[in-house]
Amino acid sequence: MFLIGEAMSLWKRWFGKRSVESPQAPAPLLPTCPYCGAGVSMRPRRSAYVIWDCECGAVGSGSEIYPDLDEVADGLLAALGLGGSVSEPCVPIGDSGAISIQHYDIPRSMREFAEIVAGHGFAAFSGETTVADGRIYSVWARRSAIR
Repeated sequence: MFLIGEAMSLWKRWFGKRSVESPQAPAPLLPTCPYCGAGVSMRPRRSAYVIWDCECGAVGSGSEIYPDLDEVADGLLAALGLGGSVSEPCVPIGDSGAISIQHYDIPRSMREFAEIVAGHGFAAFSGETTVADGRIYSVWARRSAIR
């Protein structure tokens, strides 16, 4: 017959917390600025994609997934206060409306992004950006020197 103390000891051994530390969250991906090559700072996250600021005035955002660049550009347009959208709308499939698809044409979206920001006096960059452990796909804008 188990005594309560023995039962608790057995319970703690089987189900108690392990003393192994939980893994740390990975450090955020901080790229270098494509305009000046300097390191950047990260804004507090307010959307799905981080926003970076560089001392040269460039503002960027990115994703490790290439097809996300249209949505990254939409988020950067919003962060710059320019409005507009370069991503394609979702289209319902079938009669239920429960399933939809979203076409993407990243080169077209990047051309539209460049046109929108140019209309507000910005130069645009889109492409791969260097981060500590590789590269990510990013979109950037910086005020043009000549307006």
